[in-house]
Amino acid sequence: MFIAAGFGLIHGMAFASVLTGFNLHAGTLAISILGFNIGIELMQLTVVACVVPWLIILSKKELYKWIRMICSIIAGIAAVAWIAERISLTENIVAESVQ
Repeated sequence: MFIAAGFGLIHGMAFASVLTGFNLHAGTLAISILGFNIGIELMQLTVVACVVPWLIILSKKELYKWIRMICSIIAGIAAVAWIAERISLTENIVAESVQ
């Protein structure tokens, strides 16, 4: 829960900083941020509702452990590549291939 809240806070702050660049009135800014957050939450719930049943079915197979491990490694490599890209302000081959 805390990890999800942290991600939500970071993404919300990034979105809010983009919106403040549009010089919107406080009410319009608040409604825009609220609408964005509600939309994101609804989409996340939709994705979870679609993916979790398949993961439960897959988790009963022996192959699941390997699929989970390989996907985790790929996600970790992509995350490190994106962090390196943001820190160095240059594109790298891993980040380009993931996009």
